[in-house]
Amino acid sequence: MMQNKINQYESMSKLQSKKSFRRDIRFKSIQEEKNQCQEIHYSITTAIQYIYIWNRQIQRLFCVYKQIQALQFKMKLDSILNQERSSQNRIYSYYGSQMMIESDL
Repeated sequence: MMQNKINQYESMSKLQSKKSFRRDIRFKSIQEEKNQCQEIHYSITTAIQYIYIWNRQIQRLFCVYKQIQALQFKMKLDSILNQERSSQNRIYSYYGSQMMIESDL
């Protein structure tokens, strides 16, 4: 009878230790999954922050690019206007000198 009780106790003890072991394994796997999820969340959050920063940098570069294009366009217009003015000045000076020659005659 006593041996029977001891055997029962040992079997219950083994069962409890198996349950405890399984619980520990489940807890560890849950912890590992939680850690993996936290790492993934951190990676995604970091990637989003970098994308936001890159987006702002790209917008700034685009604004600078547009400013450069506007300056290049203005420089082209200025050169065209300067050419036009110089050609008009040549025409005026030519006709002015012709008019002076004619007035001298």
